Amino acid sequence: MKILVFCFCFCNSFLGVLGQVKFEREYRIKVDEVPKPAIDFMDIAFDSKRIKWYAEESQDGKTVEGKTRDNHLKYSIEFDTLGNPIDVEMKVPFNMLKENLKNAINNSLDSIYIKHKILKTQIQWKADPKTLVLLIKNQYKNDFDEHYEIVIKAKKKTIFKRYELLFDQNGKVIKELEIIQRNTDNIEF
Repeated sequence: MKILVFCFCFCNSFLGVLGQVKFEREYRIKVDEVPKPAIDFMDIAFDSKRIKWYAEESQDGKTVEGKTRDNHLKYSIEFDTLGNPIDVEMKVPFNMLKENLKNAINNSLDSIYIKHKILKTQIQWKADPKTLVLLIKNQYKNDFDEHYEIVIKAKKKTIFKRYELLFDQNGKVIKELEIIQRNTDNIEF
């Protein structure tokens, strides 16, 4: 029995060291299921009133997400279950990043993966609600931390997998998560 418990604990801790995985389940919710502070934040931050609301369950817990377009940009704002903003993500083409940042990110990716293809790039801001609103409205002039969330399809050893990476302003990897695709019984085309 002691050996079985030891093996379970050893394997459990060993697997945690190997890498982290990202899994999430996102589903639409009605506006009346959204915490009022989240609705108020979106009303202040965006001119667009077309907001799609989602509940998201992931390895980090449950959150609420508001998605909208504003000034031809796609935004995704994540809130805790009380409606407090966690972060704002703005989808941008990778080519829109500064040249030195693109080079640093590509160098980081080249050092980790045999091959890679960038699928999605988002600028991520974490700050207090007032600062987030000013960043969204492009009115914030002070220094702030900006991170970059990049989704890639990449090959480390023999097979391609999807990964989500978070980079700092210098193109250094902060976090790497392997994306676990949801199994489905439906045939997808």
